[in-house]
Amino acid sequence: MRGGKQPLLEAALHSVNYGLNFSSRRDEYVSCWFEFSGPILARTDVYPEVAGFGATPLFLKQEAESHWLCNFRLPPGLEPGWRDVRVRVGGSSQSNALPIAIDLPVTPGRLSVNGVFDGVDWRPNHMSPVGRSLVLWAGGLAENCDRSNIRLYLAEKKLRIVFIGPLDAHGLRQINAAVTSAIAEGAYDLHLRHANEAVEGIKIEVSS
Repeated sequence: MRGGKQPLLEAALHSVNYGLNFSSRRDEYVSCWFEFSGPILARTDVYPEVAGFGATPLFLKQEAESHWLCNFRLPPGLEPGWRDVRVRVGGSSQSNALPIAIDLPVTPGRLSVNGVFDGVDWRPNHMSPVGRSLVLWAGGLAENCDRSNIRLYLAEKKLRIVFIGPLDAHGLRQINAAVTSAIAEGAYDLHLRHANEAVEGIKIEVSS
């Protein structure tokens, strides 16, 4: 395949839990989503790498026009720390870099929750049983926090984390969560847990 323009790497995540954290002691796999405009790609056209160590794609799928998903095994021998993932297509130049965490402990500070809102109408400390989503801002999260090590519970039901934002000017991150099963109207406690830290008993009203 002839060289093309630089691909755009959109995400690089754990293939099972969609987090940022990987263990070099396990057989783990990276999923990366990238944008590339050009001819239809084969696995042999795609060259992912982590910290300069190349890997062979095990799976490649075109998910939409110019948008691709590639899975590959985490290369062995990586040193602990933040390591950049890149991808090259054919003879193109390398993509932008996105970091993943290798063998890093999850060490949060003192957790705090600074506002919880309905994901539908933005009422504070409220959730609509129709939209069944919450948006909150949390402080004290570890640098390598992700969807696999942040846990939210409402009415003893584990919520699905769908988005974690970057640190804002106040040291907070936005967390979007979805409730995957119905919860009857009423008042419930929301719990945030992250490593060995927790914020308990935030009152949430579920009502139309």
